[in-house]
Amino acid sequence: MTQTAAEFAQVQGAFRNTRVVSDVALLHDYESRWAINWQIHTSRYDAFNMLKTYYQTIRKISQSLDVVSPDVPLDQYKLVVAPGLSLIPKERAAHLADYVKNGGHLVLGPRSGMKNEFNALLPLRQPGYLIEALGGRVEQFYALERDTPVSGSLGSGTATIWAEQLKAMAPDAEVLLRYGGSNGWLDGQPCVITHPFGRGRITYIAAILDPNLMTALAQWMVNVSGVNPVFGPVPDGIEVNRRVGPGSTVFVLVNFNPEKQIVPLPRPMKSILHQLDPPDEPQLSQLNTAQAEVTEVELSRYGVAILLDQRKP
Repeated sequence: MTQTAAEFAQVQGAFRNTRVVSDVALLHDYESRWAINWQIHTSRYDAFNMLKTYYQTIRKISQSLDVVSPDVPLDQYKLVVAPGLSLIPKERAAHLADYVKNGGHLVLGPRSGMKNEFNALLPLRQPGYLIEALGGRVEQFYALERDTPVSGSLGSGTATIWAEQLKAMAPDAEVLLRYGGSNGWLDGQPCVITHPFGRGRITYIAAILDPNLMTALAQWMVNVSGVNPVFGPVPDGIEVNRRVGPGSTVFVLVNFNPEKQIVPLPRPMKSILHQLDPPDEPQLSQLNTAQAEVTEVELSRYGVAILLDQRKP
């Protein structure tokens, strides 16, 4: 506790008037989770695990990701991902469609747009009121007894637990992945489709995909949306957090590895968190920004570095 207080005292000035800024948002809706869990179809389907999988896969690439309600303003985000937004009533659909029309990229996961705000089935196939924006729809769906092969421009892999058969209806809708031969009703059918709409794009992922294919799909999402990592390449096990202020950016690097790591910096920055000797007491002084810039930092096992980038954001 003493060490934590001392470290806060060292760097508190750098965090004043800063905020988290992300280009990517993950939509989370409790009512949609409850709706799926109420009629889950298979005990292996885990809506919360789906959310975590999307979060971990995308955040590792983008290095910054907000988890927000589907009903908040979304204009600040280049990419918005909704892994299991089951409830999409008319008003919410219009909100999401406006986001896409204005240049955003909306990605819907399985079981999206199935019901209204009262958990009643919509009189349309999925994704309901977003069919026109998607340029396609879900034809049928069900739980999988066995994994199903999937392949396309993003690579090859498998779908597991849950799958939906898509139909691309618009002439400019693109099929990114298709199911391979397996159980008959999915053979050769679209698994992921994407469609330009207004100044943006909407994509539908109709299955739970294996980790490698999910990583390739996440990389495609980030690339096509114009999202860049907020920091740059880091070793596995290093978490990056960013806060942006009016004249500088603060990066917090956390090493979750059991051994030390050397992290090269994308540009020179000031390392503002320093080891304190045991007798040192927390000093509530102004942040010292006069130290020399560094081009790499060494993180001890489970260690933390705090970097000040004084380039104007």
